[in-house]
Amino acid sequence: MKKILVYGDANLDIFISGKREIPAAGTEEYVSDMPYAVGGGAALVVMGLGKLECNAAYCGTLSGDMMGKMIASSMEELGIDLSKATVDNTVRSGISLSFTDERDRSFISYAGSIAKNDVDMLKTIDYSDVGHVHITGYNAGKRDKYLNILKFIKEKGNITTSYDVAFDETGLWDPKLTELMPFVDVFFMNEVEAAGYSGGKGPEEAADYFADFGHTIVIKAGKKGSFLKKKGEELLCEKTVPVKAVDTTGAGDSFNAGFLWAFTNGLDSRTALRCGNFCGGRCVTAKGGNTAFPRLEELKKGILL
Repeated sequence: MKKILVYGDANLDIFISGKREIPAAGTEEYVSDMPYAVGGGAALVVMGLGKLECNAAYCGTLSGDMMGKMIASSMEELGIDLSKATVDNTVRSGISLSFTDERDRSFISYAGSIAKNDVDMLKTIDYSDVGHVHITGYNAGKRDKYLNILKFIKEKGNITTSYDVAFDETGLWDPKLTELMPFVDVFFMNEVEAAGYSGGKGPEEAADYFADFGHTIVIKAGKKGSFLKKKGEELLCEKTVPVKAVDTTGAGDSFNAGFLWAFTNGLDSRTALRCGNFCGGRCVTAKGGNTAFPRLEELKKGILL
């Protein structure tokens, strides 16, 4: 099987356990644990695909520093191909301090090597061994860049694509995001993003709305489950199985990896939603977006049950 290529961010996540506030000036506090793990939307998707024994590759910028080498090593241990990634020794790795618990999460982040990512990197690589491309992140100011690269990939004729936007920190929620959708086979959003980009619609209505612009629209709605809509077809909804949540970091990215495993193996849409839900649900049971991600045999057993 040809490679699933994932483009986007990779960084280090450090989890601050049991604290929601920074200590007062001049003081020091200890916490019960401070685990760290590879983070970043693209890194979590590609590492999930690695655990599912997919032929996967990462495209993005990694620092050559100690943390960058650790990120690279973590990917390579899962069989991820890094030949399409860029190593930049002029920058440090991106870091996110995650103040997280079973209810919510917040971050203090340093972009570092992430700021060096440019979607135009996808025009410089060899696609002879690539069968699917997954792109993460969106910036309204660079809409034309994203649109051009999606057209560039589609012109190759034998490569499917998927796309996952990110939360819009500007609050503008670019209405022209829909211009990208005709060139994407599977378009992912979470419930908040879908509401923002659709003008306040709930997940079901948003899925209906976006299906008129694209092909397969998938909306992740946490405990409510996941929704899939294709133009002219019935809305699909797959409920989640309740789990004890420890950390919600990476749940959406883990969902994407499970869904893409099913999609690229030719499984039906409902099975793909079930795979996504299973992987996303397993993800939240431990700190770190890939720590509790299931192996392939676990996923197969989980969806059969």
